[in-house]
Amino acid sequence: MAERGATRRRMILPAVLILAGAVGLVYGFAFHEVAVHPKPEPPKAEDAAPPTGVPPEVLPPDEEPIFSPDVLFGGGSAEVPDLTAAPEPPAEPNIFRESRVVKEVTIGGLERLPSGSIMLTYGPNEAPPKTCPT
Repeated sequence: MAERGATRRRMILPAVLILAGAVGLVYGFAFHEVAVHPKPEPPKAEDAAPPTGVPPEVLPPDEEPIFSPDVLFGGGSAEVPDLTAAPEPPAEPNIFRESRVVKEVTIGGLERLPSGSIMLTYGPNEAPPKTCPT
């Protein structure tokens, strides 16, 4: 009889773990939601500056180059743009269920930004990727 009690005790832990896993899956697919930001729209043609045909090395006469002697030796001010800043996602995120998030990740439709938020890789007028990117 001692063997029966030991066998039942050995079966309790796996049964509890399987039940906890099933509860976690049901919760994830039924109730868990994720905020996903839409892809920002590209600037319109009229908003963008028209190309001037001047190479970027040539500056207009009224602009001071960033690495001029005045700037390097303390005579002027250098305004260097922050190139490491990530694009900010739009303010209104979409709410996706866990099943949609899993599908989007599988096909490469989501991207995590350096800020930690999640953004779609395709816009509202674009078709989503059809297959895995790898």
